[in-house]
Amino acid sequence: MFHLPVQDTQSGLKVFSLKGRDALLDTRINRYLFDLELVRIATARKLKIGTLPLSLRQGIDIPGMPIKVLTNEFGNLIKLLLTKAK
Repeated sequence: MFHLPVQDTQSGLKVFSLKGRDALLDTRINRYLFDLELVRIATARKLKIGTLPLSLRQGIDIPGMPIKVLTNEFGNLIKLLLTKAK
């Protein structure tokens, strides 16, 4: 949807340069999709984005999300779709 240089914006550790920190501080979403907004801003600013492989340890269970959280995040997704990254 957003044509970003990475496939997964939700998992993993984030490490920033000063310009990356500034991009993080410019995010407006305060829940799960802040990662997507951050990568979108960083891409618009032509910041370098690197990735490393990651996998969950065996036995780790990721619980489902309550419908209220999903509804809020859907609203955040719509906001991202309707706004231009700066």
